[in-house]
Amino acid sequence: YGTYHIVPFSSVDAVSNYTREYGNHVGEYGIGYRESIDDAIVQLEAAFEALKEGEHKDNILAPMTVAGVTALADSSVNIRVVIKTTPGNQWAVGRAFNRLVKIYFDKAGIEIPFPHTTLYFGEDRDGNAPAANIRLADDRVVSTQEGNDG
Repeated sequence: YGTYHIVPFSSVDAVSNYTREYGNHVGEYGIGYRESIDDAIVQLEAAFEALKEGEHKDNILAPMTVAGVTALADSSVNIRVVIKTTPGNQWAVGRAFNRLVKIYFDKAGIEIPFPHTTLYFGEDRDGNAPAANIRLADDRVVSTQEGNDG
């Protein structure tokens, strides 16, 4: 049935109302470092155009604002956009826009990176990297030094 909360009025310091005048979907979209920021923005704008033609067209109050690059993160370049919506609809509009961004980025071949780890095996005193032995699924052992002799 849901949760029933009793809050004494004297304990209320501040109230946030997300249903007055308008709402904002603030989206942050990460792209790979090798990707073009300008191309990604073109795809974000194309996704927004598709959003305006869909079921949420009546919930969008203004053109999308591209705030720009907000972070050069560990594995992504993050671009922020803001979509002004009717009150209380920012979450539904945001979910629909996220779906379209994924579709448009995929079509354009723009990588949405995920956390990953790079292994570094170090160097000896002469600046040579040690061989990295990798065991493949068929139990063969392959050295990273193989095939590098010329």
